[in-house]
Amino acid sequence: NGLDFPGALTRVRDKMQASPGMQFYSEFVSGHSILVYLGLLSVPLSWWILYRTRFGLRLRAVGEAPEAVDTAGVSVVRLRYTAVIICGILCGIAGAYLSTAVQAGFTKDMTANRGFIALAALIFAKWRPWYALGACLLFGMFFAIDNRFQNIQLQVIWIMVLLIGSAVAMTFYALRRDKIDVMVLGGLSAVLAAIALVTWFGTASGEGISIVAALWETVKVPSQLIQSLPYLFVVIVLAGFVGKAIPPRAGGQPYVKER
Repeated sequence: NGLDFPGALTRVRDKMQASPGMQFYSEFVSGHSILVYLGLLSVPLSWWILYRTRFGLRLRAVGEAPEAVDTAGVSVVRLRYTAVIICGILCGIAGAYLSTAVQAGFTKDMTANRGFIALAALIFAKWRPWYALGACLLFGMFFAIDNRFQNIQLQVIWIMVLLIGSAVAMTFYALRRDKIDVMVLGGLSAVLAAIALVTWFGTASGEGISIVAALWETVKVPSQLIQSLPYLFVVIVLAGFVGKAIPPRAGGQPYVKER
């Protein structure tokens, strides 16, 4: 009997497709738009330009001490306009990705406030490229949960643990912050606790069972709650990290050359 090469190749292919590495590759690595890979490559490129080139040094200096750059004989206005143009190009590429890869075309409000989430990711990353990548992946995880898990069903007790646990953690964290953070995080904690209690007692009332038995009932997590996860996380990040993240000293400030 000769060796059946087509059959052997088929078995090898099936084993490779069933392997965890190939599943990870097919689910997370392959099948994306080329703009996704370019965006990932832009992170090490941005880090190298900002921290390993003369242009990057001057660009960071323009944000911190533009008067020092001007004293060195470098045009502050030219550097800032260059940075704005580069930023505009990157934002245009992001818009092209939204209108071609995420959606079928350009529609009104297609960004869904992702610009504010990008700003929160920038603050969370403290203006560092590699940290920004991690922050964007973290926010993207919540969008992935929204896209993939629309019909999540959990026992009421686990919903209570997640919501009330998060509320307690945010409350203790807010007590060590200033008054604004206490108001924002405290209010959000109260909302989460209220949702947990409404779910608990609403299940008991709707099913006609005791509140103890309601803890073990399985309910569908509202899709609106899942869709709000990225924006809730933005509020938590902005309330908890704005004070810690120090922006460039001269960022957003017009520079008037001394005469």
